[in-house]
Amino acid sequence: MKTLNLGYLFISAIYFIAFLLGPQLLYSQKYFVTYGPLALLLITIYFGRDELKLFNWSLLKERLFLRWVYKGFQYMVFTQAIGTLILGPFTHSQAEQTTALYSIAILHMIISGPVVEEVVFRKVLYNKFKNISNELTGTVVSSMFYAVIHDNMERFPIYFITGCILCSVYKKSNTIATTILIHILINAVALIANFIRQKGFFY
Repeated sequence: MKTLNLGYLFISAIYFIAFLLGPQLLYSQKYFVTYGPLALLLITIYFGRDELKLFNWSLLKERLFLRWVYKGFQYMVFTQAIGTLILGPFTHSQAEQTTALYSIAILHMIISGPVVEEVVFRKVLYNKFKNISNELTGTVVSSMFYAVIHDNMERFPIYFITGCILCSVYKKSNTIATTILIHILINAVALIANFIRQKGFFY
């Protein structure tokens, strides 16, 4: 059984404490929006520095790696599309709305968010509960937390399913690099879709 990086546990604790402070504090304060995600990203990189040194960067060019990224991204887009058909047009989470107020939030949503969240929900929560119980428990618990943390209860089922998809890809690809890249891509698509809606290009 692998021992979890204590630094990652520390990051997870900070992440959840920040959530408990409330979205109004986190997303309406300029300094929190500007420096909070950046600080978490830098702390995550610091505690993961040994893994980064050992990471095989050529993996990113391998066909199997790219296939898992493509499949995961495909399933995520499909889930979002079906969810929109069933639940109606999506409402934006507090984090997505913040990108309209602070340009730096766009960078955080594409880079800081995916990296930190994949460490917290896949690396820490999924692995922790998988080790305590089994893979199904790890997937369900981490995906439930992942859905709740996005603070958009109307879209809870979609976030839960996408969390399950990310857990599955993480398990099968055996690297968090796949889920980080998928997360980056899906957030980028969400931002582009939001921009198109705001500009009314198709209305």
